Amino acid sequence: MSMADPNVEPQPPRGHVRIVYLGPVAPHWEVVSDFGDRAVIDNFRTRSWRASCCCRARPQSAVTASGWP
Repeated sequence: MSMADPNVEPQPPRGHVRIVYLGPVAPHWEVVSDFGDRAVIDNFRTRSWRASCCCRARPQSAVTASGWP
């Protein structure tokens, strides 16, 4: 199913985050939440942290193939 599927009704956002670059010293990124379910935001924060840790060692195609959007 694509994003442009006319049969799918638009859903309201579940939350909003900003990914803030902190600089060259670890940790490099911080996920700041404006609103949303805390469990969903924390899950995204964990997944994005894992992806940033493994991206240097894995090619982009492997990250995409792993199921991480």
